Amino acid sequence: MRRLAVWLLLSPALLPASGSSQVPRFLRADSGMAPVDASSTPALRQRVSLHLEGVTVKEALTAITRQTGLPLAYSDDLLPRDARVRLQAQQMTVGAALRKVLLGTGLDVVFNGNGQATLVKQAAGSAQRPAAVKSQ
Repeated sequence: MRRLAVWLLLSPALLPASGSSQVPRFLRADSGMAPVDASSTPALRQRVSLHLEGVTVKEALTAITRQTGLPLAYSDDLLPRDARVRLQAQQMTVGAALRKVLLGTGLDVVFNGNGQATLVKQAAGSAQRPAAVKSQ
C-alpha cells in the first residue's frame, strides 16, 4: 500500500483532476465578474452524454463543445498538459461537466454579454466557491 501511494505521488498525470481543491467558477464579465447562476443560464443547462476515459483536459473540452456548440475560447497554455480526465456523463448539464473537467486546473469560465465563454486563470486568493451547478 505504501509503495502505491508513493508511485501515485510521482505520477501526477494519472491523478484525477478532482483531487484538487481549486473549484472552477462561472462568472459574468459584464457584471464585474459576478457569479453566474448556472441553473438559469441556458448554455450551462444544456445536457451532454459523454464517456471519456484518460483524455486530456483539451480533449474533454473539445468533446463538450462539439456536442453542445458552446462557444468556448481558451489558450492551450492555460491547460494542464499532463492531467488526465475521466468523465462519465449521461444527460449531465454542461455546467456540471465543465466543473468536473476543470476541477483542480485553477481555471474559471467567464461569460461575456454575447454568451461567449472564455477560460481564464483564477485570480490569486479568489474565493473557491463553486457556482450552483446541478448535474442531473
